[in-house]
Amino acid sequence: MKKLLALILSLSLMTVCATGCGDKKESDKEDTKSSSVSEKEDDEEETTEEDEEETTEEEEEEETTEDEEEEPTEEDTDSDEPADVEIDPDDITNVEAGTIDDALVGNWYSDEMGFSFTFDDDGIMGVSMDYSSIMYFEGMNLVMSGVEIPVEYDGEVVSVNVEGATAEESMFVMEMERTGDADESTLDGEYVLTGGMLYDELSAMFSDGMAGAETTIVLDGTAFIIEYDMCEYAADGKNIEIFAGDSPLFSDMDEDSAVCGYVISGDTLTMADETGDVVELTRE
Repeated sequence: MKKLLALILSLSLMTVCATGCGDKKESDKEDTKSSSVSEKEDDEEETTEEDEEETTEEEEEEETTEDEEEEPTEEDTDSDEPADVEIDPDDITNVEAGTIDDALVGNWYSDEMGFSFTFDDDGIMGVSMDYSSIMYFEGMNLVMSGVEIPVEYDGEVVSVNVEGATAEESMFVMEMERTGDADESTLDGEYVLTGGMLYDELSAMFSDGMAGAETTIVLDGTAFIIEYDMCEYAADGKNIEIFAGDSPLFSDMDEDSAVCGYVISGDTLTMADETGDVVELTRE
């Protein structure tokens, strides 16, 4: 029986680009922090010996207090550990197809992977990824890496095509079709991705996906959300089983399903398999 957690953890590869953007922001923060520390050290060096002598005893007391505060308590040590879930490996069993746990239905976000898993009441499991840090629409332009690209839009179909000096330099970024009523006044809404570089990228990422699956784009202001149906699932309150179908999760697997145990506590979903691997997600 294939382990479900090993499969879904492999999906973290999908967020490499978004992570790169995040790393730059963190690097900027670290640079700013280092600069502030350096300035602080320079100011301290200018302190006179007399001031240093007067404050030595006070500083020693503060350091002692800080050391005591920083000494980890048993509670602090435990806070970084995975949730203590009671999932007996012997209880991890297959689930009858079509069984749905209403408590599981909804979106569950993974900090570790940077995207959400979706479980709908029709028995479809998918993913929802926020691409807003990579691209977004502003007015009637697509913004990528600070560059604005004009959009062709007739109220139903959005087409983004970068025209170069020659045909070889042109770039067909994306084409998508609105799922609701036509509306020329705004790009906000839900679309089905039908072509372009983004379509090709996601197709390669997901292989052929599940039969009849669609890549949905949700636009809301500068939010750019990609939603994709991965495969069918069943859940009975104790175990989740996903079924292969044409899902790319099973592209190199012999098994036709995978299963793990799960516990929902408040807004936290904890999944664990028979080897002890644990994944925690938060309800959105």
